[in-house]
Order: sequence, then structure tokens, then C-alpha cells
Amino acid sequence: MAIASYANPLVEQRELLSGKSAVALDSKVIRVIGDDRLKWLHALLSQNIVNLLPGQSAEALLLDPQGHIEANLHVVDDGRITWMIVDDSTADLVFEHFN
Repeated sequence: MAIASYANPLVEQRELLSGKSAVALDSKVIRVIGDDRLKWLHALLSQNIVNLLPGQSAEALLLDPQGHIEANLHVVDDGRITWMIVDDSTADLVFEHFN
């Protein structure tokens, strides 16, 4: 897919929402499974993940013990699996933290 333009964000947004275009992101996906995954993630992240319903998403931060941001995560749950989209530069750090 060739880059058509970066000139008109409103047109590009409509095309993204309609599925006519896509965006390449420098990110990785980490998945978490298990019946208590939302409760576990809720204890580790800055966002209220425990109440995330299937199909919903949320932004969350992974913080260090001093409260500094280590990573920004986009969290999506489908009712069985929680998917976290993480910037490529922090993916290994997040994965190691969760391990």
C-alpha cells in the first residue's frame, strides 16, 4: 500500500473508519489469557481494567515504583483474551515486567 497523503486528516480519518485505508504502526501486541487476567492487569496498570467489557478498549500506563511512566498501552479485551498494543520501543520492557 502506498502512502496517498498526509494533507487532509479528516478525509484520512473517514477512510480509516470505513476500512478503506490502514496505518502501519511500530508496535507489538502482547496477549494475556486466564480467568483473572483483568483483575491481574488492574493491579499492575494505571487504568480501571477490571471493568473492561468485551469489545471495549482503554489506554493504560505502566508505571515504575516512583510513578514515572515506563510504557503506554492500548488495552482491548474480547471476553477471553486481553490484547495490549505496545510501542515497539517498550514492548520488551512490558513483556518482562509481566513475566
